[in-house]
Amino acid sequence: MLEQCRVVDLLVKNYGDNVTTYDVGIVIRVVESYVSFILSTPSSRIFVVGRLVDGYHTLLARDENLKGKSFQALAEAWPKNARYCHDNLYRAIDMYLKAHPSLTETESSVCRAMEYHKLSQDAHKHVMKNDQLPLNITTRFILLEQVNMTRSMTSLGLNYQRTRSQAIIRVSGGMDEISKGDKDNETRG
Repeated sequence: MLEQCRVVDLLVKNYGDNVTTYDVGIVIRVVESYVSFILSTPSSRIFVVGRLVDGYHTLLARDENLKGKSFQALAEAWPKNARYCHDNLYRAIDMYLKAHPSLTETESSVCRAMEYHKLSQDAHKHVMKNDQLPLNITTRFILLEQVNMTRSMTSLGLNYQRTRSQAIIRVSGGMDEISKGDKDNETRG
């Protein structure tokens, strides 16, 4: 049935606790049940439901009373490999971080479910400019970008030359290369 739902169909009013507007727990249980069913009988419709779940996630992100654990539980209830790309999940995370500006670095684990290599170019550009993301997430993303750029340069056969400091600290050279570089600097100075 989830394959035929719209995002607004998942907006279930929360009558239990008056903290959040919508009952996220019931939707998480429905999504987890669907995932366990669909994984036993794989279907191409899983990506359609993935967009539905991410759309619901984006709507929920604006709720200032939504706890990070509930937001993260919903993100992790849907399998990472059941999304073509993670742009919609990133959009939900971005909205959540904007609606909850007082989150600390440790509370911002809501970003863990996102896979950076599954973001589109537009999302990559947005991530690079996004000052709401936690520093550790931004650092990982920048490192991934550098690795991808180096791989693409070497795979295209470009004449990629390492700088002197990169040559000294290359992984295959080990500590001997670093020591040799230090000695070279001492003899020059």
